[in-house]
Amino acid sequence: MVKNYIKVMLRNMLKYKAYLLINMLGLTIAIACTLLAVTFVLDELEYDQFHSKKENIYRLYKRNVNTTLGTERLTYETSGLMGPTMVSEYPEVLESVRLASWFEDVVISFEDENFKTDNFVFADSNFFKVFDFELIAGDFQK
Repeated sequence: MVKNYIKVMLRNMLKYKAYLLINMLGLTIAIACTLLAVTFVLDELEYDQFHSKKENIYRLYKRNVNTTLGTERLTYETSGLMGPTMVSEYPEVLESVRLASWFEDVVISFEDENFKTDNFVFADSNFFKVFDFELIAGDFQK
């Protein structure tokens, strides 16, 4: 019985090649989209999961609206006073950490050595109270 079904299926596949091609192409695209979506979701769920206080860490976004183009986008750039104001106004907010990128090359001098970097970020002094990043050298409490 199964042998007969396979025979009929193969005959139909050879007879309706265009229909088979459309179905196979649709199935391939659907599987590829599903794999991409699953990969994206897994990456988002694993982002910064090593922090011990991860359930209480939130990122504040600002909505930028371009009225001439009619576009809208979310950015992480907010006012410098937003964090301290939220800590003082809302009792639910325990700590706030502000980060500011420096958009030019920075030369850091230590003793007789100079280091040039383009990935320089300013952070508040309580950065290591909120985040669990390990230091390579030094003491963050100084």
